Amino acid sequence: MDQHEDLAIGFGPQEREQLLRAAEAAGKSPAQFVRDAALGAAEDPFVQALANARKSAVELVGAFAHVDRATHTVTTGPDAPMSSRDLRDAHRRAA
Repeated sequence: MDQHEDLAIGFGPQEREQLLRAAEAAGKSPAQFVRDAALGAAEDPFVQALANARKSAVELVGAFAHVDRATHTVTTGPDAPMSSRDLRDAHRRAA
């Protein structure tokens, strides 16, 4: 039985060779290399941020729940100037 046969699970032949070369370059056994890579990925700040994204979104919703929606309106429809001509005409009417 190959000493690295257990690492073949989940790795194709090319990936396994790549893993063996990387582990050798790092001075680690393939199993230790994979273990360190997995633990490093689990501690990655981006992965942790993804894990906390739902909690953060819920907190943001709560923080913005008190915002007065009346002060954040968008003017649409015929009353909203849509071009420079509309703005010019509105200015002339106001004068």
